[in-house]
Amino acid sequence: PRAASAHTGARGPAFGPALPGIGLLAKKEALTGSASSRAVEARIKAAEQALATAAAQQQAGFTARRGQLAMLQGKLSPADYARHLADIDTDERTAVATRTRQAALIASEAAKARAGGEQRMTQALISVVTAKKCSLIVERDATYGWNYAMDITPDVIRAMQ
Repeated sequence: PRAASAHTGARGPAFGPALPGIGLLAKKEALTGSASSRAVEARIKAAEQALATAAAQQQAGFTARRGQLAMLQGKLSPADYARHLADIDTDERTAVATRTRQAALIASEAAKARAGGEQRMTQALISVVTAKKCSLIVERDATYGWNYAMDITPDVIRAMQ
């Protein structure tokens, strides 16, 4: 017998006969297994990466501005130097505050999108449970072993597509 693995499709030994009315669901696998869930996660990751890239570019710009100002320090009065440095600091604080708001917006939208995935999974689960006449659903990964005919996870993923 092969070791059980939900991701590769390999199966270990089945444990006894399938019990009617009982379904096993791997919730995390169901939530991440549908194409729509993968698309949502890809959009979230892309937004987070875009924000991180923008932050790095902005920080490089502020560093460059400070370097340019340092080269001019001997040519500027102390008051002008301090004013220019304060302008850079103000611009940087404004940029950080804007990125913080953007990150909060991304997190809020991600939470809403993931909640939508939970709702789609719940609707798919209701559909599968009704069709299979299940009266008990157990988290598959919390069991020691199972009969593969009782695993409704693939059916739920298909229903979410």
